[in-house]
Amino acid sequence: MSTSTTPLARPKTRIDADTRFEAIDFVNRVNFLFDRWQPEELLAAFSDDVIVDHPLGRSAGKEELASFLKAYEPITHGVRRHNCNHVIDAGQGDDILVTYYILLIRIAPSSEAGKLKTAPMCPS
Repeated sequence: MSTSTTPLARPKTRIDADTRFEAIDFVNRVNFLFDRWQPEELLAAFSDDVIVDHPLGRSAGKEELASFLKAYEPITHGVRRHNCNHVIDAGQGDDILVTYYILLIRIAPSSEAGKLKTAPMCPS
């Protein structure tokens, strides 16, 4: 999650389709964990050297990310995320940079959001 500006005109290094798919799939799966508020699983999805840039601050490492999630939790309940316009670029070394927009949709008041953990993501 970053608020920095990334040049998006044309990638300098080509990203293969499998890597592009894996990056987008990872972002989407992490947002499902946010939607259901599963912080343990969310932390487990990241490597120990995770860096998260967010409008509310930067977290470096799982300990800082855990602290960030604890502070962020109250505004997360009852919100669904939809990612739009994924752009995948090569970073330094083996890093992959994913730039995208997130549309946040409040679907329940925080007081009722606990029920969403066991509700299906789509109606049957």
